[in-house]
Amino acid sequence: MPGTPAVGVDADSPADHSMIDLGIGFGWENFGNYFDGALMVRAEVDSANAVVGIDDLITNIPESFGLNQNYPNPFNPVTTIQFDLAEPSEANLMLYNLLGKKVQTVVARYLNAGTYRFGVYAGDLPSGMYIYRLTAKNKDGKALYNSSRKLVLMK
Repeated sequence: MPGTPAVGVDADSPADHSMIDLGIGFGWENFGNYFDGALMVRAEVDSANAVVGIDDLITNIPESFGLNQNYPNPFNPVTTIQFDLAEPSEANLMLYNLLGKKVQTVVARYLNAGTYRFGVYAGDLPSGMYIYRLTAKNKDGKALYNSSRKLVLMK
C-alpha cells in the first residue's frame, strides 16, 4: 500500500534491547517479555511522504459508527478491537462473560470522531467465550450507537 512504512525483522539484535507498547495500559515493555531469542522490529519511514494534508485528515473521519470483529480471534492473552465513531461521543467499550457480568472496561471516555484501536489483555480471565459491547452517546446523553460481538479466549 503506498505510504505504508516498510517493517522488517532484524535478527541480529537481542529482543531485550527493544521495547513494545501493546496498548493495554502497561506502557512500554521489554520485547523479550513476549518473544524468545533475538528479535527486533524496525519501521522505515519515507520522510518525503510523511506530510499529510488537511483534506486527507478530513476524509479519514468515518461516515458511520461501527464495531469490528476483534483480531486475532481466538486469542491468548492479547487481542485488538477496532471501532469507528462518526461523531464525537462518550464511548464505552466493555467486556462481559456469558452470564452478563462485566469483567473488563476497555474504554470509558469522551472521544472525537475517528477510528480507534484498543488492545485487550485477558491474561487474568479463564478461557471461554466473551461478549464485547460498544455504546456511544452524545454530550446530551442521547444514544448514538450500540453493538456487541463475540470473542474467544483460548489458553
